[in-house]
Amino acid sequence: MTGQTILILSSDGPQAKFMVDCLSEAGYETKVSDQNEIVLPNILNKTPSLVILDWGFLNSKGLQIIRTIRGGEKNGHLPMLVMGTEMREEDVLASLEAGADICLTERLHPRVFVARVHSLLRRNHPLAH
Repeated sequence: MTGQTILILSSDGPQAKFMVDCLSEAGYETKVSDQNEIVLPNILNKTPSLVILDWGFLNSKGLQIIRTIRGGEKNGHLPMLVMGTEMREEDVLASLEAGADICLTERLHPRVFVARVHSLLRRNHPLAH
């Protein structure tokens, strides 16, 4: 077990299941939310190691969620990954400018997805391997 919790914000059931299955198999604890209204209290009260936001989840409030997390003193360092095969170039730019660390726009092989997550966590938590 890695001892790290990853919060997945997704309104796409199959995509969320893919992420949970991959990350659980790799030893990560996962929490899934598909409700914008309860997201920020979850993040602000119990800080996860990483937040993954599904692009479909990011409606007009989504970029504000990223900005709010980035603006917080306690969570400003929290790594955020945005995923979505429907993301256009301007969507990627808006997400990165709002504070996302990385945007994945292609469908990934499960092991590659886990490797990307692990790499992002390792960069933000160097002692966690």
